[in-house]
Amino acid sequence: MLVDNLLAYHRDALQSMGSEFLSGYCTLVEGEKDPRNLVVAFKLAKVILTEFDLGDQAESLFDITFCYFPITFKPPPGNPDAYGGITAEELTQGLIDCLSATPQFGILVLPLLLEKFQAPGLGPKSQVLETVIQAFPIYGRAAVAEFASLFWESFLVEIFQPNTSPSQDFLRLLERACQTLFSTVFPAEVEFSPSGPLDFIKQALEVVMKELHSPEKSRAVPATRLVGWIVESGANVTDVILPTIDTSVGTLLHLWKATKTATGDDVLLKRTSILGHLSTIFSSIGAVTSKQATSVHLSISQWLTSSLRHDILSISIKEVLENASCTDPLLQVAALRTLVNFVGIPDTLEMHEANDVIGTVTRLLLSSDENEITNAVIENLSTIADSHPAAVASVTLPELFSKLPSANHLPSVEASPPIPPVTSAKYITILDGLASLCDRATLFDSFLVRLFDALESSCNAAFQVSVKEFLSLSDGNNRNQPFDYRAYSHHLLICLHTVIQAKINSFNATLKSPASDMEECAVTATQARGIIGRLFEILLCEGHALENLPAEGGGEASGVRRDVDLNAIREHCTIRNDKRIVINAGQIINSLMGQLDFQQQQDVVIKLHECYSLGNVTEIVAESRNLSSASSATRSCKIERGFLPMSVS
Repeated sequence: MLVDNLLAYHRDALQSMGSEFLSGYCTLVEGEKDPRNLVVAFKLAKVILTEFDLGDQAESLFDITFCYFPITFKPPPGNPDAYGGITAEELTQGLIDCLSATPQFGILVLPLLLEKFQAPGLGPKSQVLETVIQAFPIYGRAAVAEFASLFWESFLVEIFQPNTSPSQDFLRLLERACQTLFSTVFPAEVEFSPSGPLDFIKQALEVVMKELHSPEKSRAVPATRLVGWIVESGANVTDVILPTIDTSVGTLLHLWKATKTATGDDVLLKRTSILGHLSTIFSSIGAVTSKQATSVHLSISQWLTSSLRHDILSISIKEVLENASCTDPLLQVAALRTLVNFVGIPDTLEMHEANDVIGTVTRLLLSSDENEITNAVIENLSTIADSHPAAVASVTLPELFSKLPSANHLPSVEASPPIPPVTSAKYITILDGLASLCDRATLFDSFLVRLFDALESSCNAAFQVSVKEFLSLSDGNNRNQPFDYRAYSHHLLICLHTVIQAKINSFNATLKSPASDMEECAVTATQARGIIGRLFEILLCEGHALENLPAEGGGEASGVRRDVDLNAIREHCTIRNDKRIVINAGQIINSLMGQLDFQQQQDVVIKLHECYSLGNVTEIVAESRNLSSASSATRSCKIERGFLPMSVS
């Protein structure tokens, strides 16, 4: 405590004492073992190492500090509050802060870190990696470059030949340590070339390429992972990143071409593996070009020549995804992910190329019956929507909605409702795809218009089918198993609710971010009120559907059966008798009410009261006009006197 106060209030005087103070301090703290005192000692040492002229005392300060590395302290079993609740993590960070406080420690620490990294167990190795990450930038390029090859070889052993199965935390440390090594030895800000020892990067790439030449072998996976680490390291673009990308991608493309003439059982595995490795590399390229400076972006754009783009697109699309002979789902999924990660690299493709890619992926969703493929398509379509929202809006949405069941052309009363060409399993897959895409602002409005058109068509069809059965216009024993429009309407509402809830959840997560200054809601008040009104319009205004049924004896459609009360038909046949649909609609409305302010909520509640209590649906249905892109004008609901909107049999 005394030394702490002296450093806090008399630092200038202590600095003027020079070596005399530093020598005395070293003598004072040497051999300290109490964890409580060590926490304080590490903090004091960091101040001294940072702000004092160490002179000839640098090695003495190093000796009294590094002797504690690695930290092995553990609180007594069952008593974590012993020693004031000090933890091993607190001591470790304090020690690393000291070791990374001055460049003068570099030549002293580096050889000993190499030695400690050879120790068994992940604990000491993890502390070495944490020190590397924090200390290398402080020690600087010259000091680290002298030991770069030795550290690289040590890291490679842990990557390719670990003694124990590494945890994810350890792999993340190893990744950051490798990246710190490259970014320190080859600084990005150095404009002249070479920015570091080119023999080292040549050695590093030789090791990686050796493993990639056997892409189907297990060691190729960490080799590819290592390529991604280097690409995302922040090292010099000219000397490190571009050579790594060019060499690895070039090697894999050459290997792919060689498989065209190869035979044997391992060809399929090799082709799938090559695409998997390309996908990993493209993912890293996309990550680094999205977040780093324009120099990286520009260099990558220059590397991606039209010839290279053609090769990659041709492999993924023509040779796999659109090749009728390529039926292996693993190969198709690998090609899909490669394609999507390639498209995810900013400014990779021309507009027509992007549209072709998105069209291919969309058609794959519609044509495949393999769950593994359709799940991968849905996942990757979502990724594409983030990078190419306009193309997805113009290509994917119309294509997906066009393949949903259509009830626009109902059969005559005498005929049975046809089974649409899309099965329930397929339309659910399409709705899953829409649900994963349409929470984005660029797609949401178009999605609402198209989905409500489909919902209105389906609900009307369900109502008409029920009316026919009620009037005994159907024999009730249809061998063709009429399409279940109620179930379809139920699934459409689930899709709508999923999209709305995804928008709200995403908005709430962004709102919690400290950097967020967002004030609006996930769904605007206009959208929310329009959706509520459209739901009531579709679910309440079914009376007009009776006009589409032929009158008894083929007369005018003024009354289907003169002896049947129309209100009785409505109450017996309404789509609202399906509890699933009522529950779905209620969930959607509950979610949307939370997007309105108090006055807006009060206004909607008043209209709901008039609807439920008085049977006046006009005001709540009129809210549908808030959907500015609605494809049709609001209808006048023909409600008979005494009709209760939510009556069920």
